[in-house]
Formats: sequence, structure tokens, C-alpha cells
Amino acid sequence: MWLARKLCTIVEGATVVEAVTAGNPVRLYRRLSALGATKESLAKTLNQYIMESEMVSKNELEKCNRELRKYQQALEVKGIKTAEDYVSGLPESSEDLFTYSALVHCYCKELMEEKALALFATMDELDILRVLFIFNSLVSLHMRKQNPEKVDPLVQEMKRNIPLDKRTYKTWMQSYATLEDFEAVGRVLDEMKTHDG
Repeated sequence: MWLARKLCTIVEGATVVEAVTAGNPVRLYRRLSALGATKESLAKTLNQYIMESEMVSKNELEKCNRELRKYQQALEVKGIKTAEDYVSGLPESSEDLFTYSALVHCYCKELMEEKALALFATMDELDILRVLFIFNSLVSLHMRKQNPEKVDPLVQEMKRNIPLDKRTYKTWMQSYATLEDFEAVGRVLDEMKTHDG
């Protein structure tokens, strides 16, 4: 996931900006990997790349995603402490969805429920809980920690602002099945079928 790259990247954004302004085309991968240093958004970076008449193929995006995932793995090897230190050292203006999402994901992956929920609450206070990815990470955390009863309240909160995807529905049904509430499994399945049209 490219979001985690933002937590461990130390790239000189000025170099990327200079290369772009000098008319030297910079590969998409390099632009995306520099997001942590340049503080640009993913959408803005992709739009700028496309406006410069650079075609972006699905294969190129997938390749960038694969390469950037390597950095997520490096982050996990360096550990949560390194990620936390990085985030705590960022200026307040850098406290954004991408930074927090990557850290929540790391907490969830490492089964650090208290830290994940505390950061989730902070994101809620900052009104930056608009991404399915964050909710799915927490839903998966609850299932991995064998707390299926915590899944439904989180899904209900999610449904207020974010459309569910198949992964969410699947995990939601698994939580009910674990609780042996097969009637609820059926209701979720019916809702999923309606949702998928």
C-alpha cells in the first residue's frame, strides 16, 4: 500500500519539483513516492501527471502499487516505534488522512487495538474518517482479536458515511456467523445483494 510509504519516505521534494518544472518528465512512481515529502495529494499528483499528456495505464498503476508496497514492508520491519516517531515529528499541517490511515493500518496489522482505536478517535475528532480502508482495517482487527461483537457497531457507523464493499460485507457476515446469529448473516447477505444491484 502506497500510504505507508508516506510514513517512512525521506525524499527531497524539491528535486522532484525542479525536475517537473524543468520539463524533464518524472516517472509516475517517483512522483507518488515523493508524496510524503511534497505534501501533495494523490489526486492532485495523478491529475497533474495526466494533464502533462502522460497516459496512465492500469498496468503502470499496478506496478507503482507493487513497488510502493515494498516500502510498507520495510516500515513493518523497522517497526511501529519508527512509524510513530515519524508521525509525531511531522508538522501539524501534515496530520492528514494518508498519514493516519497508514499508521492505523500498521496498528491493526500488529493487533495493537488500543492504539488503533485511539488514533481512530483522533481522526474522528479531526473529521478525517472518510475512507473505507480505515474501517476495514479495524473490522479485520476485531475479527483477528476474536471480538466479533465489535464488528456490527463499527459497520453501522461506517454505513452512515461510506458505502460498504464486498470485503466489508464478507467480514460482517463472518462476525455474525462466529456469534452463531445466522438470521443476521442472512440479512447482511440480502443487503449485499441489494447493494450490488
